[in-house]
Amino acid sequence: MKKIVILFFVLHSCFSYSQCLKFLMEDLAINGKEFKALVNENSGFKAWQVLAEHAPSLRTDLNELNLVSKNLEAIEKAGGYTKWKGLYKARDWKSIQHIANKFPTEEMPLDGQLWGIAEIESGYIKQMASKGNTFNDVDFVITTNGELKIGKKHHFLGNASSVEAAGTIKTVNGKLKKISNSSGHYFPTVDETNKFPEIFRQLGIDTKGASLEIKYLDDAGNLKTQTKFITE
Repeated sequence: MKKIVILFFVLHSCFSYSQCLKFLMEDLAINGKEFKALVNENSGFKAWQVLAEHAPSLRTDLNELNLVSKNLEAIEKAGGYTKWKGLYKARDWKSIQHIANKFPTEEMPLDGQLWGIAEIESGYIKQMASKGNTFNDVDFVITTNGELKIGKKHHFLGNASSVEAAGTIKTVNGKLKKISNSSGHYFPTVDETNKFPEIFRQLGIDTKGASLEIKYLDDAGNLKTQTKFITE
């Protein structure tokens, strides 16, 4: 603990000194020995600083801390964590599932639109050209190479191919508020939809507090909806 405090005063360069110190005290109080041992090392503490500033929802994630601590030089060369993560994600995306398009041979819709491929910063979706970053139940797919495409018509966004996730999202100023599996072409199952939060987090998106809406057919073929809140 003493070494961690010394490292903080010697190496601190966070966006806000007081907020950085507050985060550090909170994280040390609620996390275990493995976390403390990692941030007690110079590289581990620098990694924690990077995440505290640029991806606070991931700052206690041991896998991300280890990854960042081993790539500090590459992060600096790339121009920061967000730019480096985009490059790293593209070459190291870990596929979780493939959801097949249920109507792959159907013609592409004439009103299909790609508003953009989302860029993520500090857990938030950045503004997307003229569309901003506040969306209310807008269509999305996450491709099998880790691109979050936002727009209209899942068949068009997914190019009729398999995807990791598909449905609609609600965001307010880039903060994820709701994920739904509402998609006629992909109609993700309950099990597939339950993996959506993990997939969004792998993109670097803060999912905590967002609702997960799951549409499914019961044994009688009736459409039902189940909603729960994501706790991490």
